[in-house]
Amino acid sequence: MARISSAGRVTSSGRVAASSRATPSTRDPDILKPSSAVLYASLSSQTGFTTANTGTLGSTLQLGDGVTGSTKPAQISPNGVTLTGTEYMTYPDDGSLDFANGVNFSIEFAVGQVVDGGTILCVMQKVKDDGGLVGASGNHGFDVLLRNDTAGNPLQFRCRDTNNTSANLSGSVDMTTSGVKHVVINMKWATAEIYINGILNASGSFAGLAGTLSTNGTLYIATAGASGFYFVTANLYRPIIRRVALTASEVSLAYYNFFKDDF
Repeated sequence: MARISSAGRVTSSGRVAASSRATPSTRDPDILKPSSAVLYASLSSQTGFTTANTGTLGSTLQLGDGVTGSTKPAQISPNGVTLTGTEYMTYPDDGSLDFANGVNFSIEFAVGQVVDGGTILCVMQKVKDDGGLVGASGNHGFDVLLRNDTAGNPLQFRCRDTNNTSANLSGSVDMTTSGVKHVVINMKWATAEIYINGILNASGSFAGLAGTLSTNGTLYIATAGASGFYFVTANLYRPIIRRVALTASEVSLAYYNFFKDDF
């Protein structure tokens, strides 16, 4: 069984060290299970990137688009694949992925071996009418980016509401350095948070957002927009969306569960 050391590394001995052990949550103990997520993409090279693009969305298996070419990504773990800059997944618009003002949500995934090509890589995006990256007037929604076009290559979470008010939050970890990085993003409306490897890395005020986020539009994983651009070149592991923000102890447990299940 894997464990998490106090330095945030996975070791091969028996249990979680006391300094890293998650405090038991007072909420539903099943909150981290796939059945509690509105999206749980297992990322299988056999099922995740073909015309039978399967994942849990609103408790229903959905069909989606496949790769832009004839190749499939290489499987690197039960829930992870190596993306070379052409593969992507989509999920059709669904009410469970539309977030009215005040509806908290969280995004979880992990990345490794990120190729630093000096460009933006889009891990996840949902904007109105598939209108491109969040930012332009009318493109309300959210996206999660690897900003390899910015000094330090940080992770960035961006939102724009139906009032065309924007809020962004960037982490301070270089996402292109070696090792797998587990990420949880909490959207609490008053604030947003980025956790990397179980540790709070950044938080900021999103209190200016008074409207709703994306009310229609496809959810994209590993690319952005209907035209297919900002493709991810990295190892990507099981993106998850929940209609709840995770507590610090739940983030710690999610981090532990990820390395236990995938490595």
